[in-house]
Order: sequence, then structure tokens, then C-alpha cells
Amino acid sequence: ATEGFSEYMRRAPGWFYWLGNRKPDEGISPWHNSNFHVDDDALPYGARLLATSAWAFLDSDRQSSH
Repeated sequence: ATEGFSEYMRRAPGWFYWLGNRKPDEGISPWHNSNFHVDDDALPYGARLLATSAWAFLDSDRQSSH
């Protein structure tokens, strides 16, 4: 990940996920490319992943404060 995300991680806890979303009938194109298209069917998986991660973080923080 060359998005400078490691600098964010030095300052605050977080995650960086690679969520695959290629449609089988389309080629592979990198991000920031006019041929890159998100498969909307992958969005619920990404939303669940982020929500679960946030819940786990909040739950671990709550448990550590007891």
C-alpha cells in the first residue's frame, strides 16, 4: 500500500484491507485508472468487514478499561 497509510497507523490504530471486487468477465485494472470499475456486489462485504472491525475495536477498548 503506497497510499501513505503507514503514517496514519503511526498516529492512531486502524486497518488497511484489500477487498477483491473484480467481475469475472472483466480484466484487472489498477486503482486510479479509467478502466477500474468496482463490482457493486462487493460493497456489502466491505461494509460488513469495516463494521465488524469497528465493533471489535470498540469492544476490545471497552474490555481493557475494566
